This record gives sequence, C-alpha cells and structure tokens, in this order.
Amino acid sequence: MSDANKVRSLYSYVSTYLKEEILVEQFVILEFIRLNEYYEKHFEFTYFRSKDNLEIDLIIKRPGLSEVLIEIKSKDYFDADDSKSLRSITKEFKKPELYVFSNCQTISLFEKVHHMPWNLGIKKILSPRNLITC
Repeated sequence: MSDANKVRSLYSYVSTYLKEEILVEQFVILEFIRLNEYYEKHFEFTYFRSKDNLEIDLIIKRPGLSEVLIEIKSKDYFDADDSKSLRSITKEFKKPELYVFSNCQTISLFEKVHHMPWNLGIKKILSPRNLITC
C-alpha cells in the first residue's frame, strides 16, 4: 500500500470515528434535554472547556443537588484515559458527581468516576432516588 493510500485509509478511519463520537454525544445530550422536559426536572445543561483545552462534554446543574460532570464516549470498552479530564478538572467544581458514559455494557467505579452505559447513566441521573448503583 502506498503512503498516499495509507494516509487516505487513516483519514477515513479517523473521520468515521469522529463522526460517530459526535453523533453519540449529540444523541445523549438531546436525550437528557428531552427527558428533563418530560419529567419537569428543571436541570440546566452546559459544557466546559478550559484554557488548556480540557473539555467536559456535559455539565448538569440540578437544583439542590451537586453538579454532574459527564464525558461521553462512543467506545464499547472502558479505558482509564476516558476519565482523565474529569479527574483533573474537579477542583473547578464543588463536590461534583463524575461519570463516563459509553457503549460499554459494564458498570464500574474508578478513582471516584462512575463508568456505565449511557442509557443506564441517564436513568440514574434522572431517577428520583438514583436507583442504579455502582
């Protein structure tokens, strides 16, 4: 395979991955907004990007409760690097709940960050008593 073909192949792979990542992020955020309206939770949604380009995909401000910081991944496996930005940015927030949502089908807790499938994470955060535990 020529170098030009390798570059095209790599570009195609990265482009497809980035599109999938963006679509999953958009879907999860829109699902939160939709269910927030439906259940009349009055949560506020935002995101965070530091001057060092650290980014939190979704921040949920819940009246009377701690803020929720969420990283959204399209991967179907857990990687400790997925929660690196969450762990490094927590000083900016007062006792936030930290989550990584992905397509992974396992639930785990790693260095105070909850890792779980996005559909269970949405239920956990929107449920009145946080019925799903890690």
